[in-house]
This record gives sequence, C-alpha cells and structure tokens, in this order.
Amino acid sequence: LHSYEKWTFGQAFYWAFISMSSIGFGDIVPERTEMFPITIAYILIGLALASMCIDTSAAYYIRKIHFFGRKMKSAQATVSDLIRLSVSIVQLSDSISSFFF
Repeated sequence: LHSYEKWTFGQAFYWAFISMSSIGFGDIVPERTEMFPITIAYILIGLALASMCIDTSAAYYIRKIHFFGRKMKSAQATVSDLIRLSVSIVQLSDSISSFFF
C-alpha cells in the first residue's frame, strides 16, 4: 500500500498498525479510491486476527487461573483436614491420658 500512496515505510507501518488495531485516528488515510476495497479487506482481516490472538491468550490465562483455583481449593481442603485431624489427635491424647492417669 505504501508504494501506491507514496508513503514511507514508517508511515505505512503506522497506518497498518493503527488500522488493524481498530483505533483508526484518521491522520493517515489512503487517498486513492481504488485502494478502499483493499483497505477494508485489510482492516477486517486484521481485526479478525487480532480478536483471535486476544481470545487465544485469554483462554490460556483463564485455564491457568482455573487450574490455580482448583489447586488452592485442594490445598484449603487439605489444611482443614489437618486442622480437624490435629483436634482429633489432641482429643485422643486427652482421652488416653485420662484413661491411664
């Protein structure tokens, strides 16, 4: 696109990034009308790709958070079991000591 619009590489890259990320400031726009269909196709494909990348990243981190939550729930259950067990051991030792002494 930069060769058709006589943009520098930096201007073309800036336009591509801004257009694909749906920000679209409008400071750099294609001026040739025959480029509009290509521009629209580029923006639609870019938005689809960006959405897929964000969705994939979000799914990855949601799985990680879910797994971490399951591990925490398991750890909490283990701690509560240990607390109940320690209370039972104290009661058992009290019962044994009262039986023998």
